[in-house]
Amino acid sequence: MIQIDKNIIDNILKEGKETINRKDAAINCLRCLDLTSLNSEDNANSIRKLIENSHIKELENIKVAGLCVYPNFLPLLNNTLDKDIKKVVVAGYFPSGQNPIELKLNEIKFAIDNGAEEVDIVMNRGLFLEGKFDEVSQETFLAKQICKDITLKVILETGELNSLENVYKASLINLEAGADFIKTSTGKTSKGADIYSFAVMLKAIEDYENQTKILKSIKAAGGIVTAEQAIEYHILFSHFRGSQRLNSKYFRIGGSRLKDNLVSFILNR
Repeated sequence: MIQIDKNIIDNILKEGKETINRKDAAINCLRCLDLTSLNSEDNANSIRKLIENSHIKELENIKVAGLCVYPNFLPLLNNTLDKDIKKVVVAGYFPSGQNPIELKLNEIKFAIDNGAEEVDIVMNRGLFLEGKFDEVSQETFLAKQICKDITLKVILETGELNSLENVYKASLINLEAGADFIKTSTGKTSKGADIYSFAVMLKAIEDYENQTKILKSIKAAGGIVTAEQAIEYHILFSHFRGSQRLNSKYFRIGGSRLKDNLVSFILNR
């Protein structure tokens, strides 16, 4: 059972905002950003614009971490995306996860066979809330068997898990089953990422590392739009995991509008 005092989290943020260099934090967030387009109306032209948008012309030597799209757009990424930017796709019947595991694994395999460097899948919240934890674990385990050395991120959809205790339990289940990252939200539900769920996920990663000596990673996504919001997640990660680990290997942040807001924030400091 996880215990978290929201007042403590609020105080961590308050103290962090008083001491942090906001410009440096925004630059760090930009370097850890998965620039995202996951819209039903996405097409070749919009993805080409997304690829162009990944080039930060205003800031020299700063690049986003990855571009996150649907698997059918991988050929465009393969042909035109900067090699230093990861090709990230959603799979496993994003955003609901409500399909038989065989179909989910086929989609993951398709993504990897077509050049995906990172795969973001969604936990089946229905199974989890029904208490079928072994099935939840098995789905993530099988997904990682397909991914092998390809980075696997598992989206918990924290806004649908009903309690921080459930967020902690879902985090540990997926970490133990092979997830390389745990991720807050798809951005497709009414409640996306929140700082308290993120703090609980960080605690789960810390506990998992203490038990196994294996360091896992975290991604915040879902409704994170402003630079100030992004900086809050930066502060929490630095507090719980250490600022020396704040890089794209261990921390990601996602959003469709966040990049331009971070750039504007940096240029105006």
